[in-house]
Amino acid sequence: MAGLKGAAGNGNVGTTYLSIVNGKIWDKTVKDSNHPFYKTETFVKPDETEGTREGAAYLELSGTIISVLACREQKFGDYLEVEIDAGEEKTYTISAKRNARTSQDLMKFLLMGDLSKEVVIKPYDFTNKDTGKRVNGTNFFQDGKKVMTRDFVGDGMPVQEEDFWKNAASRKIKKYFYDLDEWLGDEITERIEPLLVEVKKEFLAKRKVETEAPKEVEAEAPKEEVKRPSVIAMKKVIKAYIAENYEGKTIPKLTKDEVPTWYDLAVAEDELPFENEVEDAEVSEDSITDELNDLL
Repeated sequence: MAGLKGAAGNGNVGTTYLSIVNGKIWDKTVKDSNHPFYKTETFVKPDETEGTREGAAYLELSGTIISVLACREQKFGDYLEVEIDAGEEKTYTISAKRNARTSQDLMKFLLMGDLSKEVVIKPYDFTNKDTGKRVNGTNFFQDGKKVMTRDFVGDGMPVQEEDFWKNAASRKIKKYFYDLDEWLGDEITERIEPLLVEVKKEFLAKRKVETEAPKEVEAEAPKEEVKRPSVIAMKKVIKAYIAENYEGKTIPKLTKDEVPTWYDLAVAEDELPFENEVEDAEVSEDSITDELNDLL
């Protein structure tokens, strides 16, 4: 399933920024201690003071890579950013310092993996029982198989023989990893970044279409038909209501459409609209003449 294992995320813009530390994928924006993946860790800073790391710590992240940036910039430092479409309108961006194991593992995968497919990113960090040495890095899986980034060798990539690792001074080892990082970064910038530009455009276009698509209007539930008795029965109810509540009044001549209205009012013991009645009886000419003579 795409996404962080057990995570909820934000969309892009803005993406949720993540970091890989101690074999976990950290979302440091999570501050709620009740979050199911909330965790705190203490660590020693470069100045040898103690620091605390907090956030949601996940075991893995899965999705499709849609953009990458390998940057050498003095103002903000050297870093690698890999943005992942985790589905359900969520993207995550793994941010890693350059010239470090995490960023180099990521760059090797970018150069040898199938970027059209979903990838599962799963970091690890443990102590080797035999040697007592700490072992850490990041594994990548596609189609259920591990992508062997450890075996990656690109054309022109700096490599060293086994004897180098046995005898080289630490400064030479650092120099080798710096050169390797430079080569990997250049390959990402020249080959992978342009390749993913169109992928990101397609992702954003698709999201725009999904966002702007009109929502389906739910059809109104059909109104229940009010069941009433026959017209004759309704008139009986109306007559009885008038006899009880309107002294001297009788049921007027009602059309077929008016009967249900009067019936409903009678059942509800509401006021009947007698004031709307129109006198239909004809008045004779002699009666009108007599009334005029009386007035004069």
